[in-house]
Amino acid sequence: MRMNPSDLSALDRAICGEVWASDAIARNLETLCLQCGGRFAGSEAYRRAAEMVADWWRGYGLSDVRLEPFPCVAWERGGASLAMTAPAERAYPCLALPYAPACDLAGEMLDLGYGAEADFAAAGDAVAGKIVLTRSGAAAGQRPMHRLEKYIRARQAGALAFIFADDQPGMLAPTGSLALDQDGALDQALPSVGIAQEVGLELARWARGNGQVRLHLRLDNRLWRGESWNVIGELPAADPTAPLILVGGHLDGHDIAQAAIDNASGVAAVTEVGRVLAGLRAGSGRPLIEPMSCGVRFICFGVEELGMVGSYAYAAAHEAEMDRIRFFFNLDCVAAGSRLGLNLQNCSELAPLFRSLGVELAAELDVVEHLVPFSDHLPFTLAGVPAAFIVTTGDRAAGRGWGHTAADTLDKVNIASVRLAAAGVGRLVARLASGQTEWPGRRRTPDEVKTALQASGAEPLLRLLAAWPF
Repeated sequence: MRMNPSDLSALDRAICGEVWASDAIARNLETLCLQCGGRFAGSEAYRRAAEMVADWWRGYGLSDVRLEPFPCVAWERGGASLAMTAPAERAYPCLALPYAPACDLAGEMLDLGYGAEADFAAAGDAVAGKIVLTRSGAAAGQRPMHRLEKYIRARQAGALAFIFADDQPGMLAPTGSLALDQDGALDQALPSVGIAQEVGLELARWARGNGQVRLHLRLDNRLWRGESWNVIGELPAADPTAPLILVGGHLDGHDIAQAAIDNASGVAAVTEVGRVLAGLRAGSGRPLIEPMSCGVRFICFGVEELGMVGSYAYAAAHEAEMDRIRFFFNLDCVAAGSRLGLNLQNCSELAPLFRSLGVELAAELDVVEHLVPFSDHLPFTLAGVPAAFIVTTGDRAAGRGWGHTAADTLDKVNIASVRLAAAGVGRLVARLASGQTEWPGRRRTPDEVKTALQASGAEPLLRLLAAWPF
């Protein structure tokens, strides 16, 4: 039975009222950041965070809440030092990049600018045995390049070590994982560090003005085979075979800060959607979102920051359910901005629907079609499942720029943006789960997925990462 317009209006008011009138979302965000820090993969802090989120979800009324384990390579940061020994002696601050092994090495530095494919091609055999310096970003007019593209090219060319400089001022050294075969040797990665923009510019000046620059790099890191967990909870439909809507984001962050933006903000918003929708079903009187034609599953993924290991593990373990998944809302960095962005992943037929829902809900909703080959939606996109990468936009001053640095702390989060994400996604999920909207979406075939990835330009990167499934 379909809801009448007054019921839909009451549903919207109830969701928005709960999100904006309660302090639960702010309390949960603060508790997660203060008590569990960066929630790094393989750490006791991550396990504590996973159990904490599971307890919240049980208390809010989600059912079948559980931690699903999966294996992973764990990494622990030790000391890191970087020094120039010629043509002058200088010591520079640096951060080991996750998966980098321990080392004590010296060698000549080679500055390869942005580290584009053309830069490596021009350097040719000169890369072998060198400590390669690259910087974040790309030259004007060129395709943006991820850190991993630069790193993998350095490794393939025989570099001795890899240095990655940030692209924003403030003496903030970036972190970010290296590519790693989870079944391969533990020490397969190059010794690698992140350095601040200012340090990278200084090293580049030494190289331009004085010729050969020699560096000494020492890292004391530890790798081992460990375990992590995805946190899962349910808001089931009466029919256990009904379609599923997934709402999720990654729980893990980096170990150098609270990982408040990336991605405690997403976890807080996902939890709020679960709290509000579960409460609307369990409240007194007629449940506001019954009957539900879709179940809603909430997932907090582990080990996203080290290669989406948790979401790949989930997709493999739940392969038989992929045909049931109607849509996946992936909330990753929803901490700044005044608009909600839905980046649709290879499901263009859903753009008119979500745009019309944005108008119907009077929501500040930006629907774009932009295939993003990172974050936890990727394993689902590769499996042909419709998904959206959910962000908040409109505030360029804060946003994602603090992520992966020591400045990703609670004070950078605009709690109004997190509420905006929770309210917007909650209203969309309620509309879809309650069967009020005809659903034109469908799962893509492998050939369709392959064609879309090629058209987006993602194929070269996925091949570099050994993640091309075709």
